Amino acid sequence: MEAGSVQGYDDWQALATRSARAVRAADARHAIIVEPTPWGGPEALENLEPLPVPGVVYNSRYHAFREWSGWSVEHGQDKDDTAPSKTQTSREKLLREWYGKNVKAK
Repeated sequence: MEAGSVQGYDDWQALATRSARAVRAADARHAIIVEPTPWGGPEALENLEPLPVPGVVYNSRYHAFREWSGWSVEHGQDKDDTAPSKTQTSREKLLREWYGKNVKAK
């Protein structure tokens, strides 16, 4: 459900919440891994609302135009510049903030 919602069905947030609650009701121990919409990219974390369920791990994918030539969250927007940015990019800051919220389940 990458593009948002389909008329008559839950939007992504409602569907993810309902699904996570159902998984948690059946299994309190294992992590629930969630990728934000659209497409699970790091930029999608900016608008992600955390799910009201314990044990959720938020993941993002790095399928991007320079993925195989050294591009990562440390690189700037210029696709021709293959050197990591001298300053922390907004994507890197965002990921570090979100990943810093992960805690080991007891």
